[in-house]
Amino acid sequence: MTDKVNKDQLYQLLSKIRRLAEHPNTPDNEAAAALCKFRQLLIKYNLQESDISDEINAPCYDELEVTERARIHLWQKHLAGLIAEFTGCIYLSGRRLKPKPRFSISFFGNHADTIYAKQLFIQLTAGFQAAAKREWEARAALKHPGYHYKEHQYKREFLTGCVFGLDRKLSQLEKTQTAYKEDKALMVSQRDLISRHLEQEMGIPSHTSKRLCAKESTAFMLGYLTGKEANINHAIGNTNKPSTEYLMSVE
Repeated sequence: MTDKVNKDQLYQLLSKIRRLAEHPNTPDNEAAAALCKFRQLLIKYNLQESDISDEINAPCYDELEVTERARIHLWQKHLAGLIAEFTGCIYLSGRRLKPKPRFSISFFGNHADTIYAKQLFIQLTAGFQAAAKREWEARAALKHPGYHYKEHQYKREFLTGCVFGLDRKLSQLEKTQTAYKEDKALMVSQRDLISRHLEQEMGIPSHTSKRLCAKESTAFMLGYLTGKEANINHAIGNTNKPSTEYLMSVE
């Protein structure tokens, strides 16, 4: 812990562990384990809780814009919401009308986590859109008699399916992998704190996105399978990565 980066990372880790231990929704056994880990780290790095109380109780958050466009589709907003939950951030949407209408998607939270969330959003958006383009070209090449599916409609249903598939993938992961389940508990606690900060300190209330409707068409099901197969790699030994230990990509 000789440089500022390592010190900041340690304080951030201690903060997350302590918040998990104190969160009312944390089961008793997990809270006890988190508190034990917190104390072990204090001993290991020769720290007193009073030495880091200011850092723990006074979080520093950043807002990072990931996209700004004349139109943002509903599937993109829901993808941003999934990524925000996964990385421990809060997803924000913005709008301005002058000089011309523009809409934006941003992530708000710890600096490293917002960077990670942005990378995931860009990576998954590009991967899903490329898959939608391939599927449409393959479909259009068949030239079915009486086939009147429009390209934008097919791709929209495919991309909606991708989001549903990814959501399913993450839900299954939480049920089957203990490490991810524990990390998710930390993310829930962290997001609660960020939401309160947004509302109390910045006057930004939490909001719920419009429901993403699913039409179980061929395009949707192909997209659903694509989302479920989004590759999730366990990043090991990366000292520059944010707190979440998982990296997602589309192959």
